[in-house]
Amino acid sequence: MRKGMYQELFFRSPTPCLVVDRDGRVVEANAACARLFGMTPEKGSRLSDLLEDRGDRLATDLARAAGSDGQMPSAGTLATGSLAGLRIRLSMRGMRLPDRDAPLVTIHLRENEPGAFRAHTDLIRRLNGELRRQRALQDRLETALEREKYLHGELIHRIKNNLALLSSLIRVRGRRHEDPEVRRVLEEVDLRTRSIALVHDLLDRNQTLSVVNSEELITELCALMSRSLVPDSVELHCDVEALELHNEDATALCLLINELVTNALKHAFVDGRKGRIDLDFRRNGVEKMELHIRDDGRGMQGDAPPMAQDGHGTGILHALAEQLRGELIADVDEGTAWRLIFHPRAPQDMAAE
Repeated sequence: MRKGMYQELFFRSPTPCLVVDRDGRVVEANAACARLFGMTPEKGSRLSDLLEDRGDRLATDLARAAGSDGQMPSAGTLATGSLAGLRIRLSMRGMRLPDRDAPLVTIHLRENEPGAFRAHTDLIRRLNGELRRQRALQDRLETALEREKYLHGELIHRIKNNLALLSSLIRVRGRRHEDPEVRRVLEEVDLRTRSIALVHDLLDRNQTLSVVNSEELITELCALMSRSLVPDSVELHCDVEALELHNEDATALCLLINELVTNALKHAFVDGRKGRIDLDFRRNGVEKMELHIRDDGRGMQGDAPPMAQDGHGTGILHALAEQLRGELIADVDEGTAWRLIFHPRAPQDMAAE
């Protein structure tokens, strides 16, 4: 058989064939190898890059085949291509060419071995079964998460309605009571209840579970206090940066603002005194937030700030500041100023709850 005809049969053979030297370097590779390996092996590439060897058996068989004229069986595992990991049979045979001193080895790769393809089919079947189980588990988890989200939203809605009902009962009771001091206390309780309800109202309105916008929240709280609490002689001015607040931080912050504004009206603006309360809320640095409330009322009265005279009220303020993981500082000069710097809950805490 002429050399040209031999080469043509080699390259057109439907069976993947390689010619390598005894060191495993590729000398020739036919077109069928491209389908098996996902590429056409380049001349000079190593057999070990195409087939994984187990215990150097492949290298030993290659050396033996180089010195033999007979067919020598071997085996290897595909390292590349879509069938990577598949164990296949090999048939090796040594050959000598007149223009080469060292012998070469022809390798026929038997990819159609029934046992190997059964193993490959079984592997695919097992992987598909595992994929189906994983998808079913994912579907169940997604359904459970959707149900939990629905129930959480329903709980927020019911809490909002219950707080609104409670607030209405407190207002009705307060209006009917004859004692002015009792009415005042009930009005304060009502405003605290409505402050908490405002957080749940925003959560329900915006269809979120745990995060509210500080600008929307505090602006509405200021409007609520202006309608219910602040007299015409006092102006309440709010300047709020739009930041994300966890609902727990938002609830404590609303109560704290309510207490500070209520105390300012109670102690700083007596006997119809005119004045102004400024509320400022914004980010402090990168990780913290700051609340600043200042009035231009009476300022220092005796040896203590006006609000410090009420030990119970001050205790509530510091308890709320502690809940916010912050520090509340008072400054009394011409008027009274309160400053709170706190570390809000991180975004990942918002997502986890």
